[in-house]
Amino acid sequence: MPGSYTTTIVGSSTSPVRTHQVTISVTVVTYASSCGGGGGGSLAAGTLILMADGSTHAVQNVKAGDRLVGYNPNTGSYSVSIVKSTDTVQVNSLLVIHTESGSVLRTDASRTEVLWTKQQNGNTLWLPVTMLRVGDSLFTQQGWSRVTEIDATSVHQTMWDITATLPYFANGYLDPAWRS
Repeated sequence: MPGSYTTTIVGSSTSPVRTHQVTISVTVVTYASSCGGGGGGSLAAGTLILMADGSTHAVQNVKAGDRLVGYNPNTGSYSVSIVKSTDTVQVNSLLVIHTESGSVLRTDASRTEVLWTKQQNGNTLWLPVTMLRVGDSLFTQQGWSRVTEIDATSVHQTMWDITATLPYFANGYLDPAWRS
């Protein structure tokens, strides 16, 4: 996922006793999400998807060929995103994400579901929802909206995955369930 990462690796031996430490810094500039199509990028029924004409459709009513408002966070540009396919998946976990904007997002509590996030340290990246923290911010068309609460629950339900040509907006938040 895009962002700057640092890790320290420590190696040691007992004979002779030696310890060596190295710190590695990596900057990831692009990330191709493969969330859509079964097991990730899943959205709960009723999630509103922003269509290219400005209207919204519930995720369960979106179909292949539909035109969505797409956004490329690498270039900061909007364009049309075409739905390639939709799938349903059965999940056993749910995250309910609340932000200052007031719009709630219900998604699969999976590492494969990622959202365009600004962390409290200022890093912007596609962050798995399972790593999202209160105080992080999610990208909306109006700018960043701070996460105020995250509720997790175990529940069996059907969710929807959308595979499209660009990330699109789900309940106002940028969802990257796309494949080029």
